[in-house]
Amino acid sequence: VSQLKPVRGFRPCFNCCLYRLLPVTPCASDMHGLIHVIFKGFVVDSFGADAWAEIMKQAGIEDDSTILEMKQYDDELTLAAVQIGAKVAGAPVEDALELFGGYFVGFAASNGFKPLLKSLGTNLFEFLSNLNILHHNIERDFTSAIFPLVEVKQGSGKPGDAEYSFMLFYASSRPGMHQVLRGALKKATEVLFNADLEIEERPSHDSSVIASSEAQVCLTWELKVKSRACQQEHAITGAKTRRASFREAAATHGHSAALPAPEEPAKEEPKHKDASSFSFFDLHAALASVFSCSCKEKPSANLVEPVCADG
Repeated sequence: VSQLKPVRGFRPCFNCCLYRLLPVTPCASDMHGLIHVIFKGFVVDSFGADAWAEIMKQAGIEDDSTILEMKQYDDELTLAAVQIGAKVAGAPVEDALELFGGYFVGFAASNGFKPLLKSLGTNLFEFLSNLNILHHNIERDFTSAIFPLVEVKQGSGKPGDAEYSFMLFYASSRPGMHQVLRGALKKATEVLFNADLEIEERPSHDSSVIASSEAQVCLTWELKVKSRACQQEHAITGAKTRRASFREAAATHGHSAALPAPEEPAKEEPKHKDASSFSFFDLHAALASVFSCSCKEKPSANLVEPVCADG
């Protein structure tokens, strides 16, 4: 078992709102402007510019540049914008959170932070083994941040092979964030390791992280990784076989025909505008602001109940 715990350990915060999406009493904390930038990109790319314009209209914001600067904003502003966004998009909250998780990773990777992410490991297992260390480094500079803890346990196959699986144990004080993690893991597996990821929920057993924490959410996932390079090799072999058969059939019937065009390689994701304006510090501050909370009052309502899958 690979277990890397932050020095501060797990600190549950039972009065946190659900990723700024729930109708709760706002936290007395701030949200970094980079989160607004990423949220705008997510809305525009997923639902169109008109959806973003409608969100700004309902939020009473005439010029969105006033909320897109690299500085801290009151949580109430972010909460209001995201709540309106959910209504405008008409999408289930859990689906939206998963999509946003993937979008966040894609945004970071396409704006110069891919080397930082890849430095955590050469495969997904190593990456998650070192994730707590990255969180702890951010917590040292932003003490209000309360990141989840993860623990991994090797399963079938060897990490880095064409196909392998392992168990992920997750403990968090924030309900709903696991949906963001689901989307983020799938996207990270794709852009960092050129592989596909399948996630299956399992009973939460044999985890010291889950057993020792007072988390509101404790989950166990089985992660199955399959290299795209292996799949691409099979596809290329199949294409060559089909082309050879096509030639043979054409020669047999005494005529020639145009061969099927080879498939074009996948295009890289376009780099977001103003990428140079986002610094390493901005990314840290943005992550910390998502997980920070100095709540003084209990939430008035919850859309997603706390979950602890104990089997």
